[in-house]
Amino acid sequence: METRRAGSIETGTMAEEDRRNIEMAEEDRRNIEIAQAAYSAFNRGDLVSALEGLDPEIEWHMWDRFTRKSRVFHGHAGVREVFQTFAENFDDFRTEPHDFIGLAGRVVVPVRLSGRPKGGGERIEFELVQVWSTRSHRAVRLDVYGSLEEAREAMEAADSPPRAPQDQAAAPEDEPSPAQSQPSPAESQPSPADA
Repeated sequence: METRRAGSIETGTMAEEDRRNIEMAEEDRRNIEIAQAAYSAFNRGDLVSALEGLDPEIEWHMWDRFTRKSRVFHGHAGVREVFQTFAENFDDFRTEPHDFIGLAGRVVVPVRLSGRPKGGGERIEFELVQVWSTRSHRAVRLDVYGSLEEAREAMEAADSPPRAPQDQAAAPEDEPSPAQSQPSPAESQPSPADA
């Protein structure tokens, strides 16, 4: 039986690569729907619905600008704590996603967070990027970055194989160790808890 190609899909039988691409696109679509539902539920104040698409063991890596140091919230209890922190510090807190980008098990969401500090004051806005990592149609991790470039670099680093010990030993000696690193400018910025 002869098979002819029509565009990128073979007539009669779909090419294996095309089948994988379609499956990946379907997976991305489902993961995007999970993220969209979570943002929508959060904006309605519906924490129960927001948690539905999150794995009970999710790791929520908070942006350093909000916590002044690296902080990871664990599980649904940790996510409740995140939401409670925003509720305690802001009135009319909102998330406004600009886009949802599906990337093979991740959803990248450039988003604006905004609210009025409790006790009055001008509305505060934060532009950032949240990266949702998913498994079996549930969010298992959320990382927050200051820009798309920062998110891209972090994802590339996470996807790179670890360096072999001999490669690490050959690293230039003038690179500062984590203990020698200078504090980031974000550490001196006001956090939502200061509002």
